[in-house]
Amino acid sequence: MNIQNWTCGQSLDHSIATPPELIEGRSLIFNDQFVNGVDPALWRTELLWTDEVTINKENQLYVDTQNGNDPPFDNLPSPFSTGSDGALNITASPLPPELQNIERNLTLSSGKICAPMHAFRYGYIEWCVRVPCAGLGSWPAVWLLNRFYYDNADQKIAAEPGGTGHDKFNPEIDFEWVYGDGVNGPSSGSNAIKHALHYFTGDRNDASNYRLWTIDSGGFRETDANTGSIITNGNLTTGCNGQPIGLLPDTAGDYCQNYHTFGINWQPDRLEWIVDGVVRQCITDPQLIPDQLMYPIVNYAVGGTFPFGNPPSQQPPLSQFPQTMEIQSVRIWQ
Repeated sequence: MNIQNWTCGQSLDHSIATPPELIEGRSLIFNDQFVNGVDPALWRTELLWTDEVTINKENQLYVDTQNGNDPPFDNLPSPFSTGSDGALNITASPLPPELQNIERNLTLSSGKICAPMHAFRYGYIEWCVRVPCAGLGSWPAVWLLNRFYYDNADQKIAAEPGGTGHDKFNPEIDFEWVYGDGVNGPSSGSNAIKHALHYFTGDRNDASNYRLWTIDSGGFRETDANTGSIITNGNLTTGCNGQPIGLLPDTAGDYCQNYHTFGINWQPDRLEWIVDGVVRQCITDPQLIPDQLMYPIVNYAVGGTFPFGNPPSQQPPLSQFPQTMEIQSVRIWQ
């Protein structure tokens, strides 16, 4: 198989080729079509902190199949499997009743893979994914997180001297799926994609100055990272046409019926979110484009406070699970 010309969903009737203009003149530096399942040479199933820590008050416990979970979660089945089409499946399933509501109202198990040892700076990354046809609170996601944060999880993240306080520190670039009509505005149907850029600044151990800066369909805002309360709103970023914008509109569509490509074109002067080869949104403000090494993550989260704030919290009905996220490939060109 010519991996350079491989197409997303090619084993099915619905396939999508990577646009040549996004990869011409670039080398394929990372390519996994999951023929070996979760290959430990490429992926880790560990979490950034301890194995039971989640964010946004989510309901899932991620099963660390490589390192094991602490008791009483050490005998959970793997959330990873290989589908009939060769894709990697990540399944969110209800925990056994005796393990539910332990510590943080955990109700489900799920999976997360990350590749910090394959961090890169600038390039084009593309995930080929079919998301589950699930209801509100189903959060399959593909995203990039900075390697500095992985290496220095306990250190302070300070703003650049003379900077604005939200530039190039502790960034995160997200493709996230939102299920449920009207969750994030008029464009959010039952299968909406949320595009987002986040920065954390300050000291995570100091509640008085730990901040989250977010650019998404809710605008450009500064939030208290400990309480979730909005501190300031702004309209400070530059979009694809060079004009100031304040929102990254959600992209609505029926994404659970077939595989689709979700790409991020990350260059020093441009950050683009691309769905099936079409640019859906971009940022061209150089102060906001990350310049740190970043690495890919794929996970299936469930419930929690995002995007509604803190509180309220979503509690998806367990009756709609198990649900499975399918990943055919992750590829990076540079």
